[in-house]
Amino acid sequence: KKIHLIIVSDDFSSYQHIHPSYANGAWETDVEFKNNTAYQAYFDSDPTEEGPQVLRVALRIGIPTPTSKASQEKDVIAVSGVTASITAKRPVMSHAAIAFSLVRGSKPLIAEPYLGAQGHVVAISHANPDNFVHVHPVIHEGADTDVDFSLDVPVSGTYTLFAQFKTEGVVRMFPFTLAVIRDANAAKNVDNHAETDAAEAMHSEISQ
Repeated sequence: KKIHLIIVSDDFSSYQHIHPSYANGAWETDVEFKNNTAYQAYFDSDPTEEGPQVLRVALRIGIPTPTSKASQEKDVIAVSGVTASITAKRPVMSHAAIAFSLVRGSKPLIAEPYLGAQGHVVAISHANPDNFVHVHPVIHEGADTDVDFSLDVPVSGTYTLFAQFKTEGVVRMFPFTLAVIRDANAAKNVDNHAETDAAEAMHSEISQ
């Protein structure tokens, strides 16, 4: 698609991935806003002469009420009977492999092609809506029940990954929240803090 329109509520409870059509010199589409709240609209395009461009516009529908984003990390999310699982080495580093698997009950599902790819992931920072990434899967030969991505975030922080997959002819979205580290120095600090916490816990047990 030449342009993606992605609309997300500020609390991340509403997500729409739309593909406008070009008519009469403009890109047009219908959008349904189900709640009176604040939204971010991202226009994601890839102009031939300029390269990828992402433009963000803040929208307010009605009188928004204060909300907060879900911050709990989950490795498994179920939507309409299909369960998606995420696998990633922690702490999650930028450019590290992130794999998704899909099942219905105990039956593995293979993601079907959707808009030219086996899946789409949009990652948006909890701290700054300008930190936005739209990625497609790593291509493998043959059928594979796992869908792999490499996520390159602009800065370290907590992100929600809006992962879309088509199975059984239906497109479903699974929102995963992850803390992602941009650089190796930050990862070392995480490891050092973990080692310090473990040492302090051990010292406390010995003292008792």
